[in-house]
Amino acid sequence: MIGIFVTFNVKPEFLEQFMDASYGDAAGSVGNEPGCFRFDIMTDQRISTRIYFYEVYKDQAAVDAHITYPHYLKWKSEVADYIEHDPQIIFMESAEFPLYSSAELWINQKNHMVDEIKS
Repeated sequence: MIGIFVTFNVKPEFLEQFMDASYGDAAGSVGNEPGCFRFDIMTDQRISTRIYFYEVYKDQAAVDAHITYPHYLKWKSEVADYIEHDPQIIFMESAEFPLYSSAELWINQKNHMVDEIKS
């Protein structure tokens, strides 16, 4: 699994629009991308205009595919003027635990999330 942690500094006057557009990208990513297992949007507790994305993908092919989907392309064009500068992006890999397969847990979690999004 590949995790991505993205930090955005959003212009204050565009915070609501950024969040609305990002909710659509998150729902589209988990709901429509077979290789996207998680997409969380979090806000900084101290700086209200700092937004974080935490995303988990099956593999590099899923990461590469993410930026080709219509929901991502729509989000990217919508938020281009909302952020102060290029986001900081950190790529990670999941550590496998000897007691269980984290890949299996991500797949099970995704199935539940997709059911929630589509209901």
